[in-house]
Amino acid sequence: APSALYITHSNATNTTLLRLTNSVSNAGYGPLELWGRVSEDGATHSVAQRIFQADGSYQERLMGEFVFHPGHNHWHLESFSLYELWALAENGTLDQVAATSGKVSYCLRDIHRIPHPNQAPRMGYGTCTYGRQGLSVGWADVYDHYLPGQSIDISDLPDGVYALMSTADPYNLIQESDETNNAAVVYLEIKGQRVSIVDRPSSLDS
Repeated sequence: APSALYITHSNATNTTLLRLTNSVSNAGYGPLELWGRVSEDGATHSVAQRIFQADGSYQERLMGEFVFHPGHNHWHLESFSLYELWALAENGTLDQVAATSGKVSYCLRDIHRIPHPNQAPRMGYGTCTYGRQGLSVGWADVYDHYLPGQSIDISDLPDGVYALMSTADPYNLIQESDETNNAAVVYLEIKGQRVSIVDRPSSLDS
């Protein structure tokens, strides 16, 4: 789930942002490996997912684009992540999207290990080139709160309790062994320029 939440405000633009750290891990059976293919315009590169078989062979399927990200100064997979702030119904369930980050691009690489019985013993993907990116089994990629794109504009939102949902691969570009574990939610309360994590509310009136 998103973490390291805090709010910033710019007097120059009169903009208030909710900033967040997000991480995505590979809990599957094999590596997530992506290969860029140079496009004619040179600004984008089509991406093939390389899917490995148990015998060591592999298949490839086209699934997206690598685009150069000037804010990070390296190449990202387009539309890999989505952050949404949900308003809650009176019974505490998610009601409607109150604010969103829009499409967030990612450079996919191994940053931290996660508990996994078949964890890759060493980092397999460590660069953000347009040639090859990915996530090894049992490894996570982390995007810290201070990086470009790690925010939601909440300038027009009233104080209250919301649900912050982070979704990996929201447009189902990547073939996975499990498509049901791509979203995580944290509940938070906004009061002016402060934000705090709260328990999941059973009722907004309680």
